[in-house]
Amino acid sequence: IRVSSVEELSTAIAHMRLRSEEQLSPARSLITSAYAEYILGMDPSDEVGRLAPPTARLLLEKHVSGRYVRCLVCGPKVLAAVEIPKAGPTRLLQLGSELHEGFENVVREAAGVIPGLATASVDLVITDPARDPNRQRFYIVELCERSWFGSYMDASPELGEVLADTVLTYEADQASVAIRDRA
Repeated sequence: IRVSSVEELSTAIAHMRLRSEEQLSPARSLITSAYAEYILGMDPSDEVGRLAPPTARLLLEKHVSGRYVRCLVCGPKVLAAVEIPKAGPTRLLQLGSELHEGFENVVREAAGVIPGLATASVDLVITDPARDPNRQRFYIVELCERSWFGSYMDASPELGEVLADTVLTYEADQASVAIRDRA
């Protein structure tokens, strides 16, 4: 839903608070988990209430424009970055030249927010990936524990295997586990 005024925002929130038929009885719904019932404040015995209570939490996202870049962080290193355009193929970005080294610090810091997270994907929306992040507006739009190797394989099929090996070796080293060569 595109919102451009306070009135439209109020209308959108009212619409989001309406429960679907599946959500009328969360206890019987395969869509709504017990956790969601608790977080949203839904009462499983309420068969007629169509509105989630005003204390329900709603996530609103602001859509930002720019170039969508995904970075893979493993331990202290940024292993790779790809640009994921709206249309067209995923493209590998060269760290340091096509992706400014300042963004490597940004994504390392973002991944470091979650203690003990060995591998992370950090997605950014950037005006110009080659430009210093201190000289432009950018957004961290996702921080995920999944590596999304498919994104990197789309850009370079060989890169997916290299990244997977690097991550596996790093994780094994952290756990003091020896890995035999595949030869």
